Amino acid sequence: MQNPTASGYVSLGDYRSRIAELYSDVRRSRASLQATWTAWSEGRRKLLESHPMSAFADGDLPPAPFWRYSEFWRTSGTVRETALDDLLLGESDDRVRRFIGVGVVDFALGETTHTLPIYWADAYGGGWFLPFRDNTNGVSTFGSGRYALDGAKGADLGTTEDGELIIDFNYAVHPSCVWGDWLCPLPNASASVPRAITSGECKHEPNEFRHGQRCERFNCGAFIVDGVAHDCC
Repeated sequence: MQNPTASGYVSLGDYRSRIAELYSDVRRSRASLQATWTAWSEGRRKLLESHPMSAFADGDLPPAPFWRYSEFWRTSGTVRETALDDLLLGESDDRVRRFIGVGVVDFALGETTHTLPIYWADAYGGGWFLPFRDNTNGVSTFGSGRYALDGAKGADLGTTEDGELIIDFNYAVHPSCVWGDWLCPLPNASASVPRAITSGECKHEPNEFRHGQRCERFNCGAFIVDGVAHDCC
């Protein structure tokens, strides 16, 4: 996120609350999965287009499009705890942000099982943090990956009746740093799914993400964090 002025914290608080409300509506919805997602995506677009704390506040780009909703990309995962470990995830401005490595989450997509590391955003408001990379990165999505869950902003889809974590990649979004001078933690080398997840937020065109401070400084894709090449375009 940006560093707000003192007067900007009220606006930032309102922005966070509105994001949290969008996901709260998803968790409470009794409509179909597709209708629920459509209402969320439309609400998110309106928020990004109009709120002064949005990464699109300058109006230079519309919010990115989404692939069509598909229930194939909705799943749930079992969190396997490991010894708690403080992890530093690289951010988009050469800094690092501390997370607690809770363990890994195992989930299935079709007949294929996958595992991703899952974090607790202890220093940033709390909540699950599940960033990921996949084979669409640098082609139809941001080269450094996307977020499936970002609990610090209330972007949490809840759990199943069996206590499994709901993971719906139709709700996957890009970090805000691709649009402007925001600071965003980036997935590390282990947070990768070896397939193309054609779901969630994508690009309008291949060279769209040129507006972040990081991209302007490094001319697209010229920095490495934790052994992973991060591609701004």
